[in-house]
Amino acid sequence: MDKSASPERPAAAARAGGESPVFTTRDPNTAAFWDERFRQGFVPWDQTGVPAAFAAFAARTTPRPVLIPGCGSAYEAGWLARAGWKLIYTDVPTEYFRGLEDQRKVSDFMFSLGLNVSMREYAQIVEVLWAGPAYSAGLTVGTVIIAVNGMEYRPERLRQAIINAHNSHTPIELIVKNLDRYRTVRIPYFDGLKYPRLERIEHAEDRLAAITKPRT
Repeated sequence: MDKSASPERPAAAARAGGESPVFTTRDPNTAAFWDERFRQGFVPWDQTGVPAAFAAFAARTTPRPVLIPGCGSAYEAGWLARAGWKLIYTDVPTEYFRGLEDQRKVSDFMFSLGLNVSMREYAQIVEVLWAGPAYSAGLTVGTVIIAVNGMEYRPERLRQAIINAHNSHTPIELIVKNLDRYRTVRIPYFDGLKYPRLERIEHAEDRLAAITKPRT
């Protein structure tokens, strides 16, 4: 056995020797696919820093909710913190967030249950977050939510169900329809409503304001 190779980073050691990493999983729709690549240090999508497009976006916009997907090293979170801001979650959406919901015509539960529900195709799931609570419960895009905890689906009822689950630690029960089949799904999510927003870090210099300041 080559003792110079770390057991946590075997792929890195293999590449150093001119060999390619070996994987046993091939389906990117499974958690095992991504877990194996992270364990072996094989992350070719990692840009090793804040993408130029993100920095350029921050330079031309005002502070607003930011989603940093959990599939990288969160360089953006550190960059924002150094700029005097941190990403937090509250149970009340910002006006900007509400505006996005209205613009996109969706009820956005992406930061809690990990799904978005269409306002056009009433009660139809249009987005599902990979490895989120809805995904883990087997919900997919195109599924229609018929009822929430025994009552006809409405966005406000699903929001209230999330609050109730947080308080009672009781799974949310949905009746859903996919094509011509109905089934009951229980989602054991208890962390309550979550909406992102940027918050100033006390006593830290606000470099983001300096970046977004109009130049004359």
